[in-house]
Order: sequence, then structure tokens, then C-alpha cells
Amino acid sequence: MTGRIVAGIAALGVLVVAGISGVIGIAATSIEDSITVIDVTEQLGPSRPEREVPSGPTGPLNILVMGSDTRDGQGAGYGKIYGGSARSDTTILLHITGDRRHAMAVSIPRDSYVTIPDCTREDGSTIAGRTTRINEAFTEGGPACTIKTIEALTGVFIDHYVVVDFRGFKTIVEALGGVEVCLEEAVDDPKSKLKLPAGTSVISGEQALAFVRARNTLADGSDLRRIDRQQAFLGSMARKALSLEILANPLRLYETLTAVAGSLTTDPGFGSVDSLAGLGYDLRGLSATDIIFLDIPVATRSDGATVEWLPGSRKIWQAINKDKVWPPEFADDLTEPAPSAAPDPNALKVAPADITVDVLNGTATAGLAADLADALAAQGYRIGEVGNATTQVATQTVVYYRPGDGPSARTLVASLGGDVRRERSASLGEALRIVVGSDAPAVVPVTAPKPKPSPSPTEDYGDRVSTADQVYCAS
Repeated sequence: MTGRIVAGIAALGVLVVAGISGVIGIAATSIEDSITVIDVTEQLGPSRPEREVPSGPTGPLNILVMGSDTRDGQGAGYGKIYGGSARSDTTILLHITGDRRHAMAVSIPRDSYVTIPDCTREDGSTIAGRTTRINEAFTEGGPACTIKTIEALTGVFIDHYVVVDFRGFKTIVEALGGVEVCLEEAVDDPKSKLKLPAGTSVISGEQALAFVRARNTLADGSDLRRIDRQQAFLGSMARKALSLEILANPLRLYETLTAVAGSLTTDPGFGSVDSLAGLGYDLRGLSATDIIFLDIPVATRSDGATVEWLPGSRKIWQAINKDKVWPPEFADDLTEPAPSAAPDPNALKVAPADITVDVLNGTATAGLAADLADALAAQGYRIGEVGNATTQVATQTVVYYRPGDGPSARTLVASLGGDVRRERSASLGEALRIVVGSDAPAVVPVTAPKPKPSPSPTEDYGDRVSTADQVYCAS
């Protein structure tokens, strides 16, 4: 698995260095001859997503970056290969906006449990679709099947693809003069051979490999958290590539791209020096703050080993299709919002659906508490205890609430017509309490905000958004 992780980092690293620099043209012939070009158009077939925003020389670009763990021509490397097939556990969808002012890199977890469509291999044979881990698409059908799967899941048209094996990883990091990383605590991991002090370090070679592959001694040991660390590493690579140290040294850039080109596979439209040089020139104004790393919101499935994409991921794909920066606050061309009206101080702040109420009968008249509870439930309140109060001589209905629950009490009093006494009681639990008196108020509809969305207890990943200018310290 190590090689697949490393290869994915190397793949995006190639684009970071080659695309951002804008001077790739110096490597023209040698680089172009080293790149493996494979046209997968026929394997993708005619049923592909429709573009909302046209592509072309000045249109948005969607590039699928994949890492392959193939050992062809590389020796044993790191980790193990099972079954003899190349696999890709690192997949990143890179969106470059049409104005060339932003780049968004969306990491796709390798353990995503998804439906892979029918795919066609390079030899023309068919692979039946099935529901499984997303990395099986590459194992069975190579880049074409992965592209087809991503397009089916997201509705995003993929313009280009890039596959890199991991042998170029150390080369690109070494040619950059090392990459700065940060750790909250010192790490000595015998499995990955990562040994670094707390704080910042500039790493290269074996330590760079170990940093992006280590799992057991960092964070919670999950591949999801490792994605965060890999994004931080890519951000650091981008900062280094954007620094004057790199851009002012054509020889170093030439050596980097020449070494990595031999491990690069891409499509005909992206495999020429002209196309890469053109993209690099277009991106000459890009800064580290304009490179955004995103996580797909996911939930851990009941098997504890795979994850499913949550509905929130649709917002990412919609933004990409509309060529919008996501999240919107990361765009640098937002217009000022229109001034809003002053808030109404008497407006209710809490929705009935967010309030739990115990209803107790404070009179000897049977059924008052049950009737009121039914009427409140019809307005959306959550009903707790329904029964009799300790004393049953109340003539006036009272709403009791604990300190801090005043806004909820205001909504409940409004639902009871507004002319109901309320009292604070520190002995209450989370539920408000109504003691119904002989006045037995009627329940009326109220205007209140929408209820708060219920948090999903399994929505454990996907909230982190970062840019390449941020330094992330791994734990």
C-alpha cells in the first residue's frame, strides 16, 4: 500500500511543479519522449457527463490524478503486491478554474464503498459492474475504469488523467531540496522507519517516503487522517515550488521533470510539452492561498472498514461543474452582500421541533395534560413525560425552564397564546415543563426558525478545508 500512497503524492507533485512553474518548455524533447501516453477514449464510451461550462483553451479543467503501485522496472520497493495487479489507493480530482486563479484538489478515500459501472479493459474485454471499494476500479480496469467510476459518481467530466508510479517520488522531493513538514510530537515508527523530532523538519529521501506512508504512530491510524497529512505535504511542496529558490533555477526544474517524466502516464491531450507549458503559463499568477485541498464528507459504514459518501459531497461536484470555488468563502472575487435589515428583538429564536416538553396536569380535571401534549406535538414539539403534578389545585398554567433556556421558553409561551406565566427552575433537566392549570390555554401556531439539522454520529470526516499556504502539524 505504501507505493500507492507515495505514487499519488508524486502524481500531484508533478502537476504542482510542472503546472505552477510555467517554464517546462526547457525540457521539451527529453520530457515528452519519456512520458507514456495512452488514449482511453474508446474505453470510456459515449455515455459521459454533460459539461455545464465549456472547456477549451481558456475553460476549466478537471484532471484525475492516480497513483499506481506497479513494480515494473522498480524492484520490490516498499510494501507488498498481492495478486500481481497494479492498484491505486490514492485518487485526487484536481479542478483548475477557467480563470486560472484557483485549483481545488479533492481527495477520494481509497475505502469508499461505491458502485463501479461496467468497464472495458484495454484488450476490449468487459468487466461487470459491482459495488465494492473504489480502488478496485483501477485494479480491474486501469485508469479508464477509474475515470468512468468517478464520472458516474460525481457527474463531473474528466478532461485529463495522470498516473504516476512511486519511483519518481523521492526524485521530485530531492530535486526540490527537501520539503518542510511539521509534527506535534516526536515520532519513531519502526514500521515506516519515520524518525523525526517534534516541530518542523525539512525531509527528503527515505524520511519523505516514511512521512506520507506512516500510519500506526500518527493521528488515529486511519487512511482518512493520512489524507490530511498527505495534503499538508502537497501544500508544502507547492510552497517550495512557488518560492524564488525553485522558479529561479531552471536547471533544478529540468532535472526534476526529466526524472519524474519516466514514471508518468497520461492522455494524448496532456502528454505534450506544449499543453503542459501552456497550462503552466496560464497558472503563473497562482499563489499558495489559491490552492485548496478538500475532503469528501464520509461516514464510516457498519463494517468499520469502508466509508460511504454523504450528501454534502454533492455541493463539491456542483461547484466544480459550475466552475465555482468551493467553499465559496475561499473565492477572492466575492461581491459584498447586501445589508440585511436589523433583527427583530421580539422574533423567536428556537423552533418547536428543537424543544422537549414535559406536560403535567395541575388540576383534578382528567385529560388536560394529555390534550395539551397532543396539541403541542401537532405543532412539532418533542413530548417527554405526560402525567399529573404533585399538587392538583393550580388555577394558572405555568411554564418552567432552567437557566439558559429562556429562548426556548419564549417559543413555548408563544405557542400557548403568550399570556402564560413562566418561571426559572434550576432543578429541571433538559426538558421544559408545563404545569397545566384550570385556565387550560389553547395551542396556537407560531412563526419560528427552521429546526436545527440533526448531527450524524458517523459523520466523522470531511470538514477540513485547507490551502497550500497553511502549515499543518500532524499529531
